[in-house]
Amino acid sequence: GEPMPAAQARHALMQMMELQTLYFEEESDSPVADPAFWARLAAAAGLSVSEESLASRLGPLEEDVTPLENDDAKHITEEFNERGYTVVSTADAGVAEDLCAAVARGIDAVTAAGLPPVFVLVFDETWLLLSLQLRFLERSRVLGDSGVEIRPDINCWRLRRPLPADEAQEPAVERRPGDNFPERHRDLRYDQCHDPETDAVTALSVWVAVNPSGATAGNGAMRCVPIDRDPLFYCADHPDHMSTGETVRGEPDVLEAPAGRACMWVPSLVHFGGNMRPDTVEEPRMSVAATFLAAPRCGFNGDGVVGDPDAAEGAGPPPVSKADLLRLPLNRRLAHAAKAVLAYSHWYPGLPGIDLCALSSV
Repeated sequence: GEPMPAAQARHALMQMMELQTLYFEEESDSPVADPAFWARLAAAAGLSVSEESLASRLGPLEEDVTPLENDDAKHITEEFNERGYTVVSTADAGVAEDLCAAVARGIDAVTAAGLPPVFVLVFDETWLLLSLQLRFLERSRVLGDSGVEIRPDINCWRLRRPLPADEAQEPAVERRPGDNFPERHRDLRYDQCHDPETDAVTALSVWVAVNPSGATAGNGAMRCVPIDRDPLFYCADHPDHMSTGETVRGEPDVLEAPAGRACMWVPSLVHFGGNMRPDTVEEPRMSVAATFLAAPRCGFNGDGVVGDPDAAEGAGPPPVSKADLLRLPLNRRLAHAAKAVLAYSHWYPGLPGIDLCALSSV
């Protein structure tokens, strides 16, 4: 393709340098690292950014660690083994809906301020929503009974409504961080999310729509290719195992879900985000996702050695434990948000729509 214009290349370089500063939790002069910036943004959206433990915000949920009934846990495990995914309520519907509404306000607030949607990770309410998912996984014991933690691979999307097909889109709409990711892919290889001796699942991708209408077929629901339509699901050593775009063309299932209901899948399952259709009446989908690991971490790196691939020293934010989740400092929250943008920056040439040094909090 044509080389990037010099001004655009300079812009992208400046954003990448600032994102790396946040990623490594180094001192930054950017407004995005200023606690006062976030205090103003949170107050305007009716949210919070607390340095104190959030445990008290969960009320009785803090004590609700009783295992699920055997039949419920067995059913969930069977769905992962047979299809590779499930859609399930992870908390009281009212609690989940309230948190989703708060996270949706946060996504709107950060994007209005000039940031990618994933910076909603700064707000307490996002971590409370993730905490509900972690507690459910502990209770279901689908990842074993030694505890659960979150891999530093958290992301957020806020789709945009496309123009009708009969309206010209010139210039073409630029892809921005937070737009849909419609490419078929796996989050991890089979051997990175299954025990090598028992084949038990050791990690799960969890995805929650937070917009009022939830995820529908027309507004961007997740698509997953079930195990029985994926000839390479178990073939971690196959050269095309991770190059799924042309090799795994099985018909996907559409994971429709109301706001707050969790879509979960084995990370080696082929999946992709659905596009927003122009004629859809629902608002565009907004969602938050994270990868949850059995603790101690049971992911496998490229050499098949036990240990999370991202857990190496100096590799950015570490996995988030249950204890850490409810008391993360601002710099660690920013590090997780920066990592999400950096990890997928090659999909957004020039990083359009981001200027970390020119933000608005009102």
